Amino acid sequence: MHWKPHLCVGILILFLAISCSLAYAEGGYEVVIGPPPGNVSPNGGAAAGYEIVLTPHPDDISATGGADGDLTFWDLPLWIQIAIISGAIGGLSFSLLGIAKIIPFIIAKIADVLENQNRRRIYTYVEKNPGCTTAEISRNESLNLGTVKHHTSMLERSARITTEKIGRYVRLFKRSDDYSEREKRLIAAMKSETGRMILIIIRDNSGITNARLSEMLGIPEGTVHWHTSRYIRDRIVIAEKKMKLKELYIQNDLKPALDMIIASGQD
Repeated sequence: MHWKPHLCVGILILFLAISCSLAYAEGGYEVVIGPPPGNVSPNGGAAAGYEIVLTPHPDDISATGGADGDLTFWDLPLWIQIAIISGAIGGLSFSLLGIAKIIPFIIAKIADVLENQNRRRIYTYVEKNPGCTTAEISRNESLNLGTVKHHTSMLERSARITTEKIGRYVRLFKRSDDYSEREKRLIAAMKSETGRMILIIIRDNSGITNARLSEMLGIPEGTVHWHTSRYIRDRIVIAEKKMKLKELYIQNDLKPALDMIIASGQD
């Protein structure tokens, strides 16, 4: 691909520019190139290779306190400062050019994910039914469960959807900032028929107790307590103790989301 050389060259130039600036700052600015000391081939000649030695120029030793003196970037001659800065800017420009070449490629790859008809159907289902499961999609879209799992995995890898294990189920959501963690748990709670009825009754009867919920739903109080305890833990419901009773309320900031779920008929 054409963007790879730009990116590689840019990174190399940027690295060399930064390396040179650090080397200049540490040891001066005179560069001596030659065979490394002691690097001798078996026949007695100099072996292949070279080294770069950075030492202060003799004329500058007195200005920096001797050969071991500190020399900062701003102590360097202007032409070296300009060379370092130019190299850094050049490297950054090449790097940005390489990245700019990559972005359309990435976008195209993400777009390609939805070209598959079944994958697009699954994505649309998740978008319209947040908190659904692969089994639910398989059942309602008449697709093989293995097929659904394959495509949801592809959608998750391409950052189109996200999965979250809530209770016993792994639930699917469109990958966006549309839902907070608590709203996801509210959506999951509303997927259960019993949970849905409990939350609707609490919304319509603020301050209701577990015992009263049990009477209205005709189910054991222990079952009601199990559900409401989870909702309190997930900060969907708040319990206020009055005398010996716990009165239940929907958390104020989740009321709009609950109303929206009920109005949309999601189950």
